[in-house]
Amino acid sequence: MKAKNYYWGCISTALTLLVSVSLVGCSGGGGDSASGGGSTAGSASSIAAFSINGQTGTVNQATNSIAVTVPNGTPLNSLIATFTATGSVVKVGGTTQVSGVTSNNFTTPVAYVVTAANGATTTYQVTVTAASMTAKAITNYSLNGVVGTINSVAKTINVVMPTGTSLNALTATFTATGSGITIASTPQVSGVTSNNFTNPVSYLVTAADSSTETYSVTVIVAAATSKALTSYSLNGVSGTINQATQNIVVAMPSGTAVNALIASFNTTGSSVSISGVTQASGATINNFTNPVAYVVTAADLSTASYTVTVTVAGAGPAPVALGNVGSFVLFADSGMSSSPDSAITGDVGVGPSVTSTAITTGFTLTLPAGGAFATAPQVTGNVYAVDYADPTPVFIVSASNDMLTAYNDAAGRPNPIILASSDLSGLTLAPGLYSSPVSLNLLANTTLTLNGGPNDVWIIQVAGGVTTGAVSQVLLTGGAVSRNVFWQIQTSLSVGASSSFSGVVLTGTTAIIGANSTVNGRLLSQTAITMDADTITQPAQ
Repeated sequence: MKAKNYYWGCISTALTLLVSVSLVGCSGGGGDSASGGGSTAGSASSIAAFSINGQTGTVNQATNSIAVTVPNGTPLNSLIATFTATGSVVKVGGTTQVSGVTSNNFTTPVAYVVTAANGATTTYQVTVTAASMTAKAITNYSLNGVVGTINSVAKTINVVMPTGTSLNALTATFTATGSGITIASTPQVSGVTSNNFTNPVSYLVTAADSSTETYSVTVIVAAATSKALTSYSLNGVSGTINQATQNIVVAMPSGTAVNALIASFNTTGSSVSISGVTQASGATINNFTNPVAYVVTAADLSTASYTVTVTVAGAGPAPVALGNVGSFVLFADSGMSSSPDSAITGDVGVGPSVTSTAITTGFTLTLPAGGAFATAPQVTGNVYAVDYADPTPVFIVSASNDMLTAYNDAAGRPNPIILASSDLSGLTLAPGLYSSPVSLNLLANTTLTLNGGPNDVWIIQVAGGVTTGAVSQVLLTGGAVSRNVFWQIQTSLSVGASSSFSGVVLTGTTAIIGANSTVNGRLLSQTAITMDADTITQPAQ
């Protein structure tokens, strides 16, 4: 870290149906015991997309919430949900749910329980609210499957149809918050009524209180040279299209198998193909393990290529945000010491309540005149303390505060899996949030395995300390990475001699690393760090 890098730190309409989603369990649910774990895909239990009677919900995976829209006056006692889930089964009150088929009574909140292949469950609490009497908006609009662009302020809708489309008899599919929609006094039925769109068409939306709003729909036909993908989704999950770079990114929920997905898309071109194979929206299956190139051909036979990249969310909880303390491989509020032959890769810092003298034991520091950081032969990186030149003092204070914030975040995560034993020896843990009410031990010559993918996350809450015996190891398998493993330890970490440890460690007190051991991760201590001929390496980013 160089001195310049210190500055790192430094409508919904009235019809919106609020679907409040609460995660009450993962990988077995809060309060369950754990002695091992399944595969990453096997632990997937999420809802990726959700709608009711054609009203699309907004799924916020970070807050586990869903918002949907239903018109005023909609009876709530028999509504049908359409959803995409990664689990093996979805149930309401013990009844298996079939997307687009099963109806439920939403007069009171309804709990959807998604069960993963390994038996882990996630519960989504669904709450339905109808729109107000004054609501009169068109919230979704398409013509022959081509999605329109709605300007809710100007009350305009624009639709670009593919080259050669005849506009004199098109059928619109729409959702609205009003009680009725007409064109020149003719009632409109979504997906049924056809109209002539040669000229702009005015839709009159009437609210339940008889007030009205007019939307003007303008339809144009793409030029012979037009060759764009204007919308794209996979299994109901919408992609983000960058027309400038012609890249499309789709973020699928945890556990999604990407080797056989079906895309739905709209295009202004005359045809779409992948490696010469013509693509049919909503029908053609493709493997998205690697980026896929779509070739869109215009009516004049010119082409454009769009690259579709699919990512899969990691299993387990959201990572702990480290803030500025994430700049350090070692950070200790009250100081650190080492034998002179430790090898540290990454930046090192001590807290604002001490000076650089708290880091001199075992470190041969060299500080240039007026320098913001020192160097040491033991450190491949820089060394920072509050008594160094600006802007270091401010950054040290920020890093110390961020360390405490991260510790409290990890400690406060709800609904953990309760570890059944204080002995970690021989366990394999799938991604998830774990907690122990007592101190944990890893016996000498034994292994704790964390098995998962590169995006999966583990948080381990410990109401006490963690002690590992000599020649023990915390082993990451299946592509798991140390930056996504978080140890929140109420007291101290003590790693035995000739051992290996992995993860970001947030300790309430000390971190003591035995002789000739390795740590792949970060040691972030609210008191002191002690090392003895150890190798400490920050996680790869």
